[in-house]
Amino acid sequence: MVWRRHQTPSLVGFDIGMVEFLRRLVTADLDDSPGSNDEAWGNRGPFVGWREAWRRWDAGLDEYSAAPRPELLMGSYGMTGILPLPEWLAGVLSGHETPIRLAVYLRLVHDVAVNLLDGVAETFPELKIDRRAVEFGAVTHDIGKIVHRAELTGPGREHEEAGQQILLRMGHDEHLARFAVTHGTWDVPDRRLEDLLVTLAGKVWTGERVRDLEENIADMIADRTRKDRREVFLTIGKLCEDLAAGADQRLAFHAAAPVDLGPNGPLAPRQGTDVGFGRPVSG
Repeated sequence: MVWRRHQTPSLVGFDIGMVEFLRRLVTADLDDSPGSNDEAWGNRGPFVGWREAWRRWDAGLDEYSAAPRPELLMGSYGMTGILPLPEWLAGVLSGHETPIRLAVYLRLVHDVAVNLLDGVAETFPELKIDRRAVEFGAVTHDIGKIVHRAELTGPGREHEEAGQQILLRMGHDEHLARFAVTHGTWDVPDRRLEDLLVTLAGKVWTGERVRDLEENIADMIADRTRKDRREVFLTIGKLCEDLAAGADQRLAFHAAAPVDLGPNGPLAPRQGTDVGFGRPVSG
């Protein structure tokens, strides 16, 4: 029996004698490495002394790569300058096997949405926006990827309807659950300003600019405030430009977060099942 400090399961058995085990260990003839040091398998890296390893760990870094530890990206530590989720929103993701990359992504979009809302409120103080709904949409619009995890790294829209169903089953009103669907179809005529702002936050966090989307938002704001449409469009464009400037840092945080890990460890394969409810998800 071998106890593995950094792997799951922590105990693994080999149905061979000790001498044969040691021979196959040093010749890399086992199915996988049972130990922490797997140099015999060709995975060589720099030596890190225990003092330096502890220093990195205490600083929130991986012991060997010195990169930010992915599990800490779910909290306020490790993502410098990124707003932590307020408790009322963080609770939406609790109780689910949320992939760390998804949690990081939703927090990044929420951070952009808050800054976008602040900029709009400062520039157009007379404009009435359901700010709470926009924040909710920013942090839940891709929640369906808890189920459809393949869409964390590839294209697909199955997460949209799945996300709406998850939110409805959690007891959230339809006017909030709708963001799971509307963020992907922002160009439909009956979309509200709040829908478009959630979509915009989900675009500009990477530095992406969508002129038609920004024009639609400017049109809505101009109609409500009776301001010059071109002036409003330029203002929205400047807000987006300022937010896009932080895209490199956000993308780095996102890329460091693993897809196959949740806050409690490795994630079991899952597709098409509503996490936490045990029922199939349509779409």
